Amino acid sequence: LEYERGSLRFERLTLGPISEAVDGRGHYDTVFANAYRTDSFANGFGTFAGGGIGWGRVKLPQLGLASTDCPCFGPASKSGFAWQLRAGVEYRPAPQYAFSLQYTWLGLPAPERNSSPSIDYDKRRFGALSLGYSRRF
Repeated sequence: LEYERGSLRFERLTLGPISEAVDGRGHYDTVFANAYRTDSFANGFGTFAGGGIGWGRVKLPQLGLASTDCPCFGPASKSGFAWQLRAGVEYRPAPQYAFSLQYTWLGLPAPERNSSPSIDYDKRRFGALSLGYSRRF
């Protein structure tokens, strides 16, 4: 089982011919059930690959275009199905815990706003390089 929280950074908004730089952050929370294949090498080093399915929630902030008075973007949120694929290398100094360097490909639900103005965002899929700590029970 895994709980994951991360942020989504917004650097540019585009609405028709208008495109402006912005500085905004949203966030996501997910809970996954994962399955992994692991291979061990000498001196506590190994590799792993796997995936997980679960439930996620994405929340985006209110953003607008400075050149207009249009609050056209957000706030938006959605909960729903989430998935991830992961591969990495690990160092296991003891049998019950490990430190890892991993690459994760993550799929999140597509946020939406139902009030005026309504907006539907694309589903978020992105990769992340991260350091990890795991404990086996």
